[in-house]
Amino acid sequence: MSLDFLKTMKTIILVCFSLLALLTTNLEANEKNQKTASTLTCVLDNQSTNALGSVVLASSSESNTISVSASTSYNVTVAAVVTSVTINGQTVSSPNNGSIALANGSIITVEWQAPGIIIIVDKNTIE
Repeated sequence: MSLDFLKTMKTIILVCFSLLALLTTNLEANEKNQKTASTLTCVLDNQSTNALGSVVLASSSESNTISVSASTSYNVTVAAVVTSVTINGQTVSSPNNGSIALANGSIITVEWQAPGIIIIVDKNTIE
């Protein structure tokens, strides 16, 4: 199997996982008949070979800061759909993809695959 095929399959699995998490959260909230806001899961998949350090995931109601290692995927519980990601002081807002320069001089690309699914790749891997 090609590397591109495996990356595509990984992205599809992440999309399915995120949708399942959203459905599960909503079902649990409905079953409990709670009047509090339900939570969502945002998937941040760092496919880059670079550690990103502190990454801020922002929504209309909150910001979540996580420490991101190289080649690692994170599931982050959020109160609302993430609308922007900030890395090294540079922000990329959904639905726009964008490049970010890291402190070590590397360039990465932020890709919004779907609401709540953010893929980070090394700039030289973009076709």
